[in-house]
Amino acid sequence: MIVPRQTRIFIPPNPPYTTNIFETTFGKVIKPLIENTPPEIKIEWYFFSRYGGSVSNSASENCDITLIPSNFQWWPCHYHSIRFRYCIEDTTVNDFEVLLRAIVAQEGCAISDCRNYDLISDVGSGRHIGGAITHERQEKRAQLAVELYHSTSKLVLDAIEGPDVNGSFQMEINNDPQAELNSSFHVFHHLFCNITEVPLQVLFNPNNDIGSSIFPPPQPIVTAKKIRF
Repeated sequence: MIVPRQTRIFIPPNPPYTTNIFETTFGKVIKPLIENTPPEIKIEWYFFSRYGGSVSNSASENCDITLIPSNFQWWPCHYHSIRFRYCIEDTTVNDFEVLLRAIVAQEGCAISDCRNYDLISDVGSGRHIGGAITHERQEKRAQLAVELYHSTSKLVLDAIEGPDVNGSFQMEINNDPQAELNSSFHVFHHLFCNITEVPLQVLFNPNNDIGSSIFPPPQPIVTAKKIRF
């Protein structure tokens, strides 16, 4: 039986992580973990996401912040971390998580624990699905979301380059004229927006500070302008 699991990897405020915080962690922790997992441990899927800020309340379902040393704070009550979800056979969970813990410790990072991951409640409900919601649709939507996030995470690891002389990693530089800001992911982003026609808007305040609904500019917001990417 396959088991969805999760952990949260905390990043120390020390070199080489102080340059390209998350890319360096992908290159030093996540990529070696995936590449060095023995073939007898089959990873059905994995994906990861970046976080910065206080985790005292928001992360209680995926870590125990009281077990993370205080010297992992980049400034008071502020952490940088990567939430890592993965799915493997229950008979190999322990072996995989021993390897995970070893690589995390070897690279100077920290986790509080590894625990079960409720796939449907995270990516098969709420903000991930609309319309007529049934359990069958939630299961299907969760699987489709995982396939998307797994593919995206594999693309990220494929695009990571390094280490440099200081031990840091970075995203590949794409010099194609259509790769805006030298990022290959500009193209993937464009195609995603093209395929889905996802509604996008930019928010402005009187000082012309710009933001979005997820990362809004300082109040008061006076203008919301729809855009097409």
